[in-house]
Amino acid sequence: IKLPAPNKNGGMPLMEVIHKRASIKTFNDNEIPLQVLSDLLYAAGGVNREDGHLTVPTANNSCNMVLYAVTPQAAYRYNPTEHMLEEMVKGDFRATTGGQDYVETAYLQIVILMDEEAGNERFFANSLDRRVDMSFEHAGHISQNLYLVSIANGLNAVARVFIDHEALRKALKLPQNLRIILAQTIGYPE
Repeated sequence: IKLPAPNKNGGMPLMEVIHKRASIKTFNDNEIPLQVLSDLLYAAGGVNREDGHLTVPTANNSCNMVLYAVTPQAAYRYNPTEHMLEEMVKGDFRATTGGQDYVETAYLQIVILMDEEAGNERFFANSLDRRVDMSFEHAGHISQNLYLVSIANGLNAVARVFIDHEALRKALKLPQNLRIILAQTIGYPE
């Protein structure tokens, strides 16, 4: 799915968005428009400069994070270079993204993963421990951007770590090099 260009102008003032930021766990299942989904994914890890740098900071531009968007229709991998969604698994796998009852109600689950094989080799010096440590920081930046864009678009959001990793890995048919770090539930208020 080719996403529309992200809306980079206007919107709610930044300080108002920061003031309104909260983890709210009530959702309905109304579909999120493609434009809003585009804005969310761009903010979470899109390419914002010609040299390939991302909208979120990563250690030494490691770019080792991967985003999956899980909707009622399918699980998609976000391709930041092409700003598009690549369908990975057809079907509704929202309930497998966490143990909370609201995960199957909210329209969108963003799963934040680390690619153990990607990143700046010189910076990481082939240390998986260092990659994992840095991925938690990177996931935090991604999550915060998702919160801010959610709030600016009238959406509720909550970041979550309560995930059955093996069940989610199996459901989404994740390759072994992708490590689940965090999930974020996003949807319209009840």
